[in-house]
Amino acid sequence: MNNQVRRSRVLKTIDGDRSYIQTYHHDDTQDFVLFIHGILGHHRETWKDTPAQLLTEQVLAEADFGSFGYHTGWFDRKPTRLHALQLITWMHAHLSTYRRIYVIAHSMGGLVTREACALLARGNQDDRALLARIKHGFFVAVPIAGSPVARVLSKIPFLGLINTKVDLLANPQVAGVELKQFYEESIRQAGPGLVRPKFSLFTGTADRLVPEPPEWSLTQDDSYAGVVEGSHGSIKMDQSANSTLMRLIVRQIEKYQSDPAIQTASFSAITPLGAARDVLIMACSATKSSSNETQHPNSGGVLSSVLDEELRHAVFKQRAFIKDLIESGRIRGDEYDEGNRRSRLQNKALLLGPDFGGLDNAPRYLPAHRRYMGRAFQVQAHEWEKFFAVPAAQRPHILIVSGLYGLCEAEEFIQNYDCHLTDVETVSGRPLQSYWQELLTPLLVAHLSYLERSGVKVRTVISLLAEDFYSNAIDWNAVSTRWPVLHQRFEKTSGRKALDNVGVWLQKVVTQPAVLRTLQPDTFYEDPRFAEHDRVKFEPHRAG
Repeated sequence: MNNQVRRSRVLKTIDGDRSYIQTYHHDDTQDFVLFIHGILGHHRETWKDTPAQLLTEQVLAEADFGSFGYHTGWFDRKPTRLHALQLITWMHAHLSTYRRIYVIAHSMGGLVTREACALLARGNQDDRALLARIKHGFFVAVPIAGSPVARVLSKIPFLGLINTKVDLLANPQVAGVELKQFYEESIRQAGPGLVRPKFSLFTGTADRLVPEPPEWSLTQDDSYAGVVEGSHGSIKMDQSANSTLMRLIVRQIEKYQSDPAIQTASFSAITPLGAARDVLIMACSATKSSSNETQHPNSGGVLSSVLDEELRHAVFKQRAFIKDLIESGRIRGDEYDEGNRRSRLQNKALLLGPDFGGLDNAPRYLPAHRRYMGRAFQVQAHEWEKFFAVPAAQRPHILIVSGLYGLCEAEEFIQNYDCHLTDVETVSGRPLQSYWQELLTPLLVAHLSYLERSGVKVRTVISLLAEDFYSNAIDWNAVSTRWPVLHQRFEKTSGRKALDNVGVWLQKVVTQPAVLRTLQPDTFYEDPRFAEHDRVKFEPHRAG
């Protein structure tokens, strides 16, 4: 963006100067920093020069910022639900064009923010999309466990009748339910695919109102960032660019900006990394089962783990686009003279369902491990059942590269279809591989990052992609910079000729998951069931 043209932000007052935004008035501005004051606070006076100082940082030089104001006074009987709903409406009205929103909230403003996020999680598609764009919340002196001083004041007769916020600050609740519980129930109700922010909490060295939050008061999305200089009032007012609070906020935003896949990593891990798991990556199969199909569960799948809303949308869009190409007769299987994919019966019955970002649902779905039945999928149903009954930490995570889906989990519900990465688009002659090449690597990296955010350490990424057309669709150099990568290699077979042996080895892993722990790179292993008395080894990826 050209800073010589856009020299300064313009002040826009909102709702009779109850709130304001400082904006460049450019549609391509992607970042917004939102300040929210606390009890007895003011949308300007609470922060003084802090917003202007923060926005001089290079990482926020192109950002807009503003302050949301709400009524709070000595006589105040309004519930926080009203303020939370007002905040949601305000953000929908004024922040709809921004891709990344960072919230900096003081005192009761953090409680309002938390309730608003819970309500967004319980809301409609637009609400959840807004929640996904809130990348990180910085809670400055926010009494998430309640304030000891407020608990003393709440015992004064009639004070609660004058100001209901005293009871809230003493014991943060929503309609009689603890705010933490209300938030976590909202997250659970929304399901595993919900994209939401993380929160960093700060307390002041001289704050007599809000002490360090106890461990029990933190949600899974919270991280206590530590004590910074200041009292309850001064901790957020007129902070310089060199203050500890400002440096930590900037560092967190820089971390997100440099690696969108991690979205909003906390200052300390949300969940400690547990047992290491290997991740196996294999190709889909042409032979598929259609027995005992069911409806899509409207949850789960690779895309539910993707925090980057733009990437998730791009993958859904690409899946739907390839589905349209197949249905319009523009995809043909040239490699083995398989003809136009439109003629295949299974391709005529594809739904625009949840797997494509649509709403149609019908008994057309099976988990991928039950759907694929080709040579590389020799695992029996009862063996899969036992495999998934093993605790996740004790078995590998299996991902499948697909011409239609791009990437899916072995447990992910998919439809019956027929296409291959080597298929070509009839007009341009482009292979399907080229349509996925720019998306597969960031999608894989985002999913592996999600596993580690969930408490799983990725030990090794093991590629079982026997066909070069599938393996070359992924930038292994980019993956190997973060995780060790091994490529399966057979001594005597390769490509499609190796698929039977891939299936033998996969069956061994599914029935004996511990075998992965004994693997040594560049060492040959035998199995009497391998065709042609073949042997297999696993080569470390070497950048080149």
